[in-house]
Amino acid sequence: MHGGADEAAGVGDHLDRPAVRLFLALLPETPTRLIESLAHRGPTNAEERAALAAHARTPPATLADLAAAAEPAVRQAVAGNTSLSAGVAGRLAQDPDWRVRQDLARNPATPTRVQQALSRDGMALVRQALLAVPRLDPDIHRGLARDPDPGVAAAALLDRHCPEAVLLECADDDDEVLQGLMLQRRDLPEAVLESLTFSPSSAVQTAALGRRRLAPDEVVGWSREGSLEVRCALASSPALSGLAFDLLAADQDGQVRAVLAAHPDLPPRCAEALARDPEPAVRQALALNPSAPPRMLLQLLQLDDAEVRLLVAGRADLRPEHTAIIIASADDDATYALAQAGAVPVDPPALHAHRLQQHRLPTLRALAAASPHLTRAMQETLLLDLAPAVRRRLCDNPALGLDLLGRLAADADDSVAAVARQRLGTTRPHAAPPAAAAGTDRTYQDP
Repeated sequence: MHGGADEAAGVGDHLDRPAVRLFLALLPETPTRLIESLAHRGPTNAEERAALAAHARTPPATLADLAAAAEPAVRQAVAGNTSLSAGVAGRLAQDPDWRVRQDLARNPATPTRVQQALSRDGMALVRQALLAVPRLDPDIHRGLARDPDPGVAAAALLDRHCPEAVLLECADDDDEVLQGLMLQRRDLPEAVLESLTFSPSSAVQTAALGRRRLAPDEVVGWSREGSLEVRCALASSPALSGLAFDLLAADQDGQVRAVLAAHPDLPPRCAEALARDPEPAVRQALALNPSAPPRMLLQLLQLDDAEVRLLVAGRADLRPEHTAIIIASADDDATYALAQAGAVPVDPPALHAHRLQQHRLPTLRALAAASPHLTRAMQETLLLDLAPAVRRRLCDNPALGLDLLGRLAADADDSVAAVARQRLGTTRPHAAPPAAAAGTDRTYQDP
């Protein structure tokens, strides 16, 4: 800091040189006496005038003269100078160049009365520039929040310095555009959010409710009287009381009940009631709910609803009683989904295993290969299956005889042979299995 001042003082004797004068005018540390000397001599070119106009130590009288300069860049520099007087600011507020007025609007030293005039400026960019002032007068901010230009209004409402009183007034006005702009703010006071929940716009209501921590009585009230969108939003809320669950589970609109059916904290009593819901979408949402209790899944499967059965079959948390119903349904789509999920061992009875071993899809024949109820003839048939996945599954069947396992140990497919040998505890190949019997050429592959 002192180095710059000393350097400036050292060149003070050379003010007759334009480069020296420009250097001093640009240097923030130039002493006041040298700036006054430069001003007294008068700047000799536009560059020097602009540098003096921007310097914090330029005398007020010089700034007033420079405010009338022909060059817009010089007037802009004066407009941004925090040392300008109220009179100069008032003159510059009428400047024909909007960029001068814009810099004046950004200047925190601009008097309030001049800011008020600029808030009515015909150029939207000038009005918006006022928002750069940290402590803008609340009345001015209020006017900018209702500016006819959407960009200015949005900037005013999203400005972090926007007074809470202004936000609350706009929330209470029931202007959906202004309310929507406010909801883009990350931080909204609780009083403003509460006001927005009573907006005539269901979209605004829903968004505001989603950001509030509602009291239990509020949740109950909205569950009874809210719009469809609001009730759907509440049905997915993490803070539902038992009464709110009951009210929403009995809602007259199926959309609300479907949203509730997917709730992770759905009480068992509500789940069992929704499992009997006449709306397919509600039952399907239940079938996909990861927190659905096993008893409710049984209830869904007993409805003999093909779409619901398919969704339940794809779950990874099924129990043997669930898989038994799916297999017994003879629903190939659901059985295929069950096989693909693969999270639960499937034990099809002999009757169903016999049906599945003749299926065109290898995935379903592999289900049959895992059944401990296979007859010797069924095992022989599956041993000759053309799909390696079926023969591999057969190798894992604990009911498979050692002689058949030995034949699989010599399987042409290395992965099948390796599984069989591992079960036999040997690495030596056994006798090759016989050629595929007539009628077992099933080459159809899973889609």
